[in-house]
Amino acid sequence: MDDYIYEWSNTSQEERDLLKKDVSSLDGHMLASMEAEIKGMSDLVTSKIDCLSCANCCKTIPTTFNPEDITRAAKQLSISKKELIKRYLIQDLDGTYVTNETPCPFLAEDNSCKIYAVRPSACASFPHTGRSHFYNRRNAHVANINVCPITFHTLSKLMLAIKAKN
Repeated sequence: MDDYIYEWSNTSQEERDLLKKDVSSLDGHMLASMEAEIKGMSDLVTSKIDCLSCANCCKTIPTTFNPEDITRAAKQLSISKKELIKRYLIQDLDGTYVTNETPCPFLAEDNSCKIYAVRPSACASFPHTGRSHFYNRRNAHVANINVCPITFHTLSKLMLAIKAKN
């Protein structure tokens, strides 16, 4: 199961940059027509990776909290929303709340999430490769090639499938 993580971690930056360039150049209409296929690729890759063996997203990306996430997390931690914000979050210029540090303050030593049952919606759907409207998140997927082995392998499979069709 950890082979996918190992392979991703040993991929050169040059190879990752080439994958980023290839995915960035894909036609939106073609990606839209492949949505079900991409979801299948994402599901397959996700089934082969134990996120607890990696947790790179939690270690390197600030987590976004929407108002509902704040409410759920505060309740889980038995603190007020105001206290949760004061202890763990900062507000971006656009008004979005994000964790005030990386790694995520809710990441435990064993790579589990201390608030997993009520984790933010952004975490629950990460890396977003299996969600609908893949094309609309293409820039995020490209950026996540360096962060997430699921994204890397899903996009690698996507490029192989496209090359096989051509």
